[in-house]
Amino acid sequence: MSYDYLFKIIIIGNAYVGKTSIVSSLINRPMSQQYQNTIGVDFSVKNLELKNHKKIKLQLWDTAGQETFHSIIKSYYRYVSGVIVVFDVTDRESFQKIDYWLYQYNKENECNREYKENKHQHPILLLGNKCDVKSSKRVVTEKEATQKAQDIGAIYFESSAYANLHIQESFQALSEEIYDQMIHKLTIPFCKGVRLGPLQEVQYHYRKRKQDRENERICFYNNDYSYSLYTNIRDCCSIM
Repeated sequence: MSYDYLFKIIIIGNAYVGKTSIVSSLINRPMSQQYQNTIGVDFSVKNLELKNHKKIKLQLWDTAGQETFHSIIKSYYRYVSGVIVVFDVTDRESFQKIDYWLYQYNKENECNREYKENKHQHPILLLGNKCDVKSSKRVVTEKEATQKAQDIGAIYFESSAYANLHIQESFQALSEEIYDQMIHKLTIPFCKGVRLGPLQEVQYHYRKRKQDRENERICFYNNDYSYSLYTNIRDCCSIM
């Protein structure tokens, strides 16, 4: 499938909160009924379309929740366009470790190390997973989770991977926010977690080359685009 932009997204959070199940639900992959730890990082792809009809390809990096894999997964934090933090509404510890995971992400992310004019933050999606459980098992209320999302500047959704509740909507909302912040507002240079799709790349290089020609007075009729030292294009081209 052709696409306009590629967004690299990292998914972080404690083990057993349902990160892999969320991705499986999103891409319609069969889910295991037994908990299986992610070893290091799992990679998946999802294509979607924004409201403005731009076609987006999501690169989803589902990371292990165990700290023993931190040395492996930290390299995947470096170049992303958005981050998803998942916690389990029935597990308060997973909610309390939201700040820990964001700290690890921010510490390794290269966009926080850019020069001042290029430095920028990425959109965050906070997912309170397993919201389909009985209310008696729930230990994190929607009110405090919403407040937490406001504190960290995140979009918040309550989700259920097994009930396929708010999975598509949440990823759609994050993608819209990435486009708005990383492309529409950030302009150039692009965030390193955003890649141009084939068509956009052709158009980008065409516009750039055209601008270079205008700025550097490059000969339009020379295949190697060598610099012209002449003020009149007829003086350097065989078009007389």
